[in-house]
Amino acid sequence: MLQDPPIRRNLWPLQQQLLEARDLGSVVDRTLECAAMLGGGSSATVTVALADSQHELRHLLADRWQSPVDAGRILFVDTMHALAPLLTGTQAALFGRFARADHQLLFPGRDGLAAVGLAPLIRSNRLIGSINVACETPGGLDSMRASGDLEQLRVMAAVAIENAVSLARLRRSGSMDLLTGWHSQQYLERRLREEIARSERNRHSLGCVIVDIDDFRALNSRYGHRAGDEVLLEVTHRIEAVMRSSDVGVRCGSEEFALLLPNTEAQQDLPLIERIQRSVASAPVDIGVTEGVAVTVSTGVAAHLPGGAAVDPGLAGSELLARAHLALYESQRRRKRGAHAGRLE
Repeated sequence: MLQDPPIRRNLWPLQQQLLEARDLGSVVDRTLECAAMLGGGSSATVTVALADSQHELRHLLADRWQSPVDAGRILFVDTMHALAPLLTGTQAALFGRFARADHQLLFPGRDGLAAVGLAPLIRSNRLIGSINVACETPGGLDSMRASGDLEQLRVMAAVAIENAVSLARLRRSGSMDLLTGWHSQQYLERRLREEIARSERNRHSLGCVIVDIDDFRALNSRYGHRAGDEVLLEVTHRIEAVMRSSDVGVRCGSEEFALLLPNTEAQQDLPLIERIQRSVASAPVDIGVTEGVAVTVSTGVAAHLPGGAAVDPGLAGSELLARAHLALYESQRRRKRGAHAGRLE
């Protein structure tokens, strides 16, 4: 018998959250919730096993899991073969009767289980973990088996886990900003050199836009740093909504961002600047206060144009950033002068 429509309707939002999760803890949370819903909610016993021979995943989750209940639902092993030899070599979810000799390690501390469903998590033909569901009635997982939903969940979870681990590694490497998920200043310096060299080689211009959140320090002082973080996150999301896929976003200061625009002369792309400003100012940012806060940004733009003589990519990149910053400061100076005069320019 297929899953009832209400169960599927409730499952879809969780599956979307699983695919959108940016950290490993959230991925595991959503996976456990989806599997429990498919297994009948509170009547199901659900665990997730993860291969973690270098203890990397345990370190990533060390600050996340404090509850012993949660910790008991996540099983870390050096190799999956030691925990669930039945899964080695299989490419699909397995269902059957619970056998203590084969399954007890997947459901530590649970007795009276009758039926079990095991879903291998596979990436690049490698078994990286499993989703494990059990219940106390022999036919309790028949609906899950017939629907194929556990098979779909295991594919989604494997992709989400791999993406979350890759993202965490980038953050640890220092090339990504921990709060926004954008690239960091360290990355900007390296990428600038690469893009300048590409600009010279392909004879294409390279645009650079510096975006600064107006009056951010005053907002931080009034509402606190947590509110400031919410503003930073929302601003990056709104900028991303109008960027091209080829553009590069970097957080290069507390409230300052740099955009690299390959094959674009930024000074000529005024519609992009206007889209950024409109997108950021489109609605108040929700920071927990009654009506949210209005946020605007100032921008400075500059472009590197390929020349005939030999160019040092490092020096040219530094010069491009400096000119974009000068343009930003001039824009802010005009705005403040206009505000003092009772008008905005």
